Amino acid sequence: MLDNILQFLQSIWGAIYGWITDGKPIRKIRGMFGIIMMYSFYSYLYKSHKRAKSRTKEMDEQLIEEMYEKNEDGLYPWEIDTDTSADRIPKDASVYADKGLVRPNRGRWKI
Repeated sequence: MLDNILQFLQSIWGAIYGWITDGKPIRKIRGMFGIIMMYSFYSYLYKSHKRAKSRTKEMDEQLIEEMYEKNEDGLYPWEIDTDTSADRIPKDASVYADKGLVRPNRGRWKI
């Protein structure tokens, strides 16, 4: 059985070696380039799939818990102040957006 496998691999290697050393060299270079590109694309897909598979929701939550600490009430820093009502804005507050910088005039850029 092992002899059959080795003979099969040797015949494949002989075919590849014959293909490389025979014929027009530019076709061989293009063919080898195509094989290398297909292999690199496959390895990229494999690694990205493996990375996405290993990254789970529990892992993300564990990472957040390691980076940030909860306060006494059990809240993260971004959960403490969630009041976004209009009552918090003072009456004398100025408008944040500068009307001149919203977008350039037609055909001109502002420096």
